[in-house]
Amino acid sequence: MKKVLGGLLVTGMFILGGCGSSARDDFADTWDEVNDFSQYNAIDFSLTVDELTMDGGTTSSSDEYDFSGIFDSLMTSIQGMGIGGNVLIDQENEAVEYNFNLNFMDNEFPFEMIMAGEQTYISGDAYVQILTLMSSLYDTGVDFSSMTDQLSGKYVEADPDDFGDTFSTSDLTDLLEVDDSAQTTYLAEYTRTLDESTFEQDGDKISHTYTLEEIEGYYEYVQENGTDEDIEELGEFDSADITDFELMVTLDTSNNSAEFSCTMTNDDADGTMTMGFSGNLAPTSSDETVTVPSGDQVVTEDQLDTMLTEGTTYQLSEDEFNELLTSIEGAQDYYTKDEIIELFEAEGITFTDDQIAQIDALYPAM
Repeated sequence: MKKVLGGLLVTGMFILGGCGSSARDDFADTWDEVNDFSQYNAIDFSLTVDELTMDGGTTSSSDEYDFSGIFDSLMTSIQGMGIGGNVLIDQENEAVEYNFNLNFMDNEFPFEMIMAGEQTYISGDAYVQILTLMSSLYDTGVDFSSMTDQLSGKYVEADPDDFGDTFSTSDLTDLLEVDDSAQTTYLAEYTRTLDESTFEQDGDKISHTYTLEEIEGYYEYVQENGTDEDIEELGEFDSADITDFELMVTLDTSNNSAEFSCTMTNDDADGTMTMGFSGNLAPTSSDETVTVPSGDQVVTEDQLDTMLTEGTTYQLSEDEFNELLTSIEGAQDYYTKDEIIELFEAEGITFTDDQIAQIDALYPAM
């Protein structure tokens, strides 16, 4: 389903590029202006998965295993999932703040992240909620509530590399440089080649439905007119398995906001996947600044590891402990009793006094 993800990336680019002011040429002319963060330093957004289905496929089931039920459950869980919030760019402090809420499985999870320089900070409250959700989904029996007081109102120091390309320091640099990208220029140029009759205007609002052919045409345009660096940055788009695609964008030229809805069907060996989503974007000017966490507000990765270890201690069942005793009997020449206990306690496993006594019995006094 890599092509589906590629299609979504292209869709996002077109949505962001659609905050224009009137019909086709005005749409193209205002593309640079709307994305100029010297006047728009914040953006409010929302995105909801309206439809997600998957049918059949040679890899979705086999003669021995039938995973259709798992797929149906997964698709049902994702359908209706939504995310909404805002991004604030603080050029003076060279920082960016992400604030959004994720709605998933009838639960709402607030998420806050601040990027400043080479460092990333994540809200401690978000950490606790995510850990609690994972614990309930996988029935670990682990109670993370003890971490609430320790992390509430604080920020966990994180390595930006942990996020891969999702939130990278290069993204931060691009946002803070306030420089028009080549992609902006190409999209404006390409938009002027589209059929004027496909842009419908009603007062302050203008609508256009992007087709798969138009997105393919945009890639071709950059391939023909872009530099090697720009072509590499844009990447490839293989639409061979996309059988249906429509992206409707409605712009409000009075405030440069956008509403969008998209449907896409991808048909390959994994099956037929149909996805529909909708949302809105609204760039704004904000006087707010980003407060970069410091001092006692910051929880280091080492401190977080200690909290997690304390929060994930558990005791072995009787059968598990009996298996452990059998293993120890074969390792007495390599590990002392204290080393055995320390090894398991480091993994969050605690022993009762009776269990320690049984381990002691395996090490008779010399």
